[in-house]
Amino acid sequence: DGVPAYFCSIIMKLRYSLVVRNTDINYFIPKLFYARPLIKLIVRKSRSLIFVSEAYHRRFQERWPSIINCARKIMVVPNGVESFWLEQPEAIGLSHQDYRECGVIYVGKFNENKNIGGLFSAVQSLNQKTPCKLTLIGGSLDQVRALCGIQGRLPDWLQVKEWVSSDSELVKELSKHRVFAMPSFKETFGLVFVEALCCGCSIVHSKNEGIDGFFEEEFIQSVDPAAVDEIEQAIAKLLKGFPLGIGKDTARRVTQRFDWNEVAKDYLDAFK
Repeated sequence: DGVPAYFCSIIMKLRYSLVVRNTDINYFIPKLFYARPLIKLIVRKSRSLIFVSEAYHRRFQERWPSIINCARKIMVVPNGVESFWLEQPEAIGLSHQDYRECGVIYVGKFNENKNIGGLFSAVQSLNQKTPCKLTLIGGSLDQVRALCGIQGRLPDWLQVKEWVSSDSELVKELSKHRVFAMPSFKETFGLVFVEALCCGCSIVHSKNEGIDGFFEEEFIQSVDPAAVDEIEQAIAKLLKGFPLGIGKDTARRVTQRFDWNEVAKDYLDAFK
């Protein structure tokens, strides 16, 4: 997409900025090595080079310093969430009253990249030591069976929902759980992490992917997605350390930077 932006900048005298996507960093730049001189030119002529995650910024700097060093300005600007989510801490109170029935929740696509199988194995192992429920939302039971290698009936601690009817219903599901876990192998950003924080969940995410680098809080744990034991240990640590999830004041503090009003200001600065 940067190529037409570059030509428009010549013909119409427009300013443009570039946003690095998952496909850019994982497919186009690594595989289209013959196009890198053109990519450098496009980056050099842009007003700024924007990354939606600190993890991708670090990876880009390590792998293609000759490209990133062409940029006039480098920015890390996260995606924003709708005000509906940022208002949730005040609306629901994050009480987690029936915390004994709470556990781990995942919301998203059911595919191999999202590492549903690794999450299932981690919670399965944890259940051998302490009771822990797992709720998966976003796909079919057949998909779960295939990804997790489940034969016969589902474990009592596992619940699967294809989807929920509305954002309000999703808020109810998230606020009933203490930990949101999505240990994807590849993840550009993932707004659902922020949405889960808004609803009082602590977080398990993948190292060097998605939201990695945005937070330093203890209730947000990064793991190697290929290491089931790390996923299990992170979940166990959060369940023990934050038995009621996180409070509304904490949720508000860590999610304010994802307000679209703040994100929009950053994007305006990108064109200066």
